[in-house]
Amino acid sequence: MMYRKVLAFILLTVGLGINGLIAQNQKISFFHPAVSAKGIIAFDSNLAGKNAVYVLTKEGGFKQISTEGYMASHPAWSSDGRYLSYESLRDGNFDIYVYDFRKKKELRFTDSDSVDAISQWRPDGHVIYESNRSGRFQMYQQAFGTREEARLITDKVEKVNYPVWSHSGKQVLFSTFFEGDMELCLSDAEFNKITRLTFSKGVDGWASWSADDEKIVFTSKRSGSNEIYLINPDGSGLERLTTDTENSAMPHFLPDGSGIIFMSRQGGEPSAIYSLDLSTRKQTKLTQIER
Repeated sequence: MMYRKVLAFILLTVGLGINGLIAQNQKISFFHPAVSAKGIIAFDSNLAGKNAVYVLTKEGGFKQISTEGYMASHPAWSSDGRYLSYESLRDGNFDIYVYDFRKKKELRFTDSDSVDAISQWRPDGHVIYESNRSGRFQMYQQAFGTREEARLITDKVEKVNYPVWSHSGKQVLFSTFFEGDMELCLSDAEFNKITRLTFSKGVDGWASWSADDEKIVFTSKRSGSNEIYLINPDGSGLERLTTDTENSAMPHFLPDGSGIIFMSRQGGEPSAIYSLDLSTRKQTKLTQIER
């Protein structure tokens, strides 16, 4: 029962829902893409039966990164592309693990009785993650590679969803609720001054920054289904990038700014990882399965 409750929590954070994934479990699905500063794409997938974390190889294949036999999801890269963090279910509990690509070794980052999940990295090397160790889900940070204790960083905000720091480290994107509606917000790095960026019916969130911090790409359900949009940090320049998909979410800019990657369910097929060229708007399915 605990496993199902935790799994439902993680899946619902991207608007898929537990029922949607169970219905797809008979087919291979790909979720939660993330791209490194070196252009390496990570994601989680049920390629081996239960969800695990993989990277896309240069040949278009899949290399598993998380330890075999354990569920793992939500990969996130450090700013230098050396480390990849993710949550993994082991010993009946979710904790954050980090894979070191230089040493080719997986490390356990958190070790608590609470649920620790959905990690991100600040440019200064701190790992941000969501945990219910206080009795409700809030965001904590810890410096990687030190013995620093976890520190609560969202005590000034009622609810913070999927915070993402700018490459400069000076600003953070996140979503929170306004009268029951989740909207995209921009804040200074310590959540002291918060600016609301979106004002729409439906979920707005799961955003990422361009390399120069001049553009933001995010997910919105304002059209009825999750689609991908562009916006400027001052709230201007809203532009829709995807149309009539069954579910598109978790967009990330490519390092050179030429395009984005995102997860998408289209044409009745299971969720896959796509790229979109920002100049031509051409979409390419990156996760092809041989049949």
